[in-house]
Amino acid sequence: MVNTNPRCYLDISIGGELEGRIVVELYKDAVPKTAENFRALCTGEKGIGPNTGVPLHYKGVCFHRIIKGFMIQGGDISAGDGTGGESIYGLKFEDENLELKHERKGMLSMANAGPNTNGSQFFITTTRTSHLDGKHVIFGKVIKGMGVVRSIEHVTTREGDIPTQDVTVVDCGEIPEGADDGISNFFKDGDTYADWPADLDNKPDEISWWMKAVDDIKGFGNEHYKKQDSKMALKKYRKALRYLDVCWEKENIDEEKSSSLRKTKSQIFTNSSACKLKLGDLKGALLDTDFAMRDGEDNVKALFRQGQAHMALNDIDSAVQSFKKALELEPNDGYEVTWFRLFVCGHELALDDIRKLLFSDAETWQLATFVSSSALIALFMTGLDNGIVLFGTIHVVKCFCCGSSKKLLILTGELEARLATSQEFASLCPGLVSVLILLARLRLYPA
Repeated sequence: MVNTNPRCYLDISIGGELEGRIVVELYKDAVPKTAENFRALCTGEKGIGPNTGVPLHYKGVCFHRIIKGFMIQGGDISAGDGTGGESIYGLKFEDENLELKHERKGMLSMANAGPNTNGSQFFITTTRTSHLDGKHVIFGKVIKGMGVVRSIEHVTTREGDIPTQDVTVVDCGEIPEGADDGISNFFKDGDTYADWPADLDNKPDEISWWMKAVDDIKGFGNEHYKKQDSKMALKKYRKALRYLDVCWEKENIDEEKSSSLRKTKSQIFTNSSACKLKLGDLKGALLDTDFAMRDGEDNVKALFRQGQAHMALNDIDSAVQSFKKALELEPNDGYEVTWFRLFVCGHELALDDIRKLLFSDAETWQLATFVSSSALIALFMTGLDNGIVLFGTIHVVKCFCCGSSKKLLILTGELEARLATSQEFASLCPGLVSVLILLARLRLYPA
């Protein structure tokens, strides 16, 4: 028998960022009145509600209540906090069929304030909730996009189960019978793989198909990263990991494929850490580098990202250790290796001498270290040429913290002597000493 139940979609954003699409089937055959209420609220075809004076439409409405391991609730079209709502039949309408069971995750059910108080509010279960049977009208189920439901479920909440980020229905509607559900290529960037493997219409058995999917999706992430869209790149890398997880479920994975998968996983986590660094999620970036090195201990880029994360977290000693390990693995010249050498050499060249030379109390040293670390972060964000000059000036910034012109001149002379005998800096920092002396003079003779 052909299923003629209607399908609807809810496009969701979390914290203002588009998350994905939820597709639901409505049980018109079992609860026609309740199903029609939800369908019409998705399309907005009924206009303005006569009781609340707001559009009878889910578009723009938030999920206002989230309980992890239970359900997500939304649909309050008037108040937005669980105290309002209106159905297409009036403010409330009666229970229709209480025989259906909350027997699985993804069930679509009406929220109410007691018997026969159905309005526009609904909830989606994230687990079996049999204690709700006979109390709430089930009128549909999620058929695609359960991963988006899980993303909503994991949004942090404050008192009252209120999400700390806005979880909004940015668009919604009915999917015509026989039409594509819009799950593939949802973000309109050429990526035609469903965001979640479970939402694929066809799930091939061949591991080669899944490995190609992982590489393709990783490639889309790389393209977004090149375009400076770190948020979307991160979404793609997370998606690639979901597809990679499916690969491990396949049988008869030989050593060659297993090695290739581990290498790819390490690369994805490395790329993910780069995105998190740019987005300011420093601890997340550090965690991703740990994951990257579990499957690739010789991953130089992961060590580089790890060093950057440690540096941004003001853990300079750990940063140096990460960069040193990277240098041991990759001693040859190259853009990133140049940064390793620059940082490690500069750290060892000046840090201990400056500590002894300038600072006698721990509080002042702590302040100066914070300032210099901020400058080091700027070094890694400004490109090689500007970064070299910045590196030479950060220790002068430390001296400015003390406000000591005399010590600044001593430091400048000390660095000048050390720089003149350092082949590492001589090849990288022409003119750096002039910059230091200029800063010293500006400190002594302000305009």
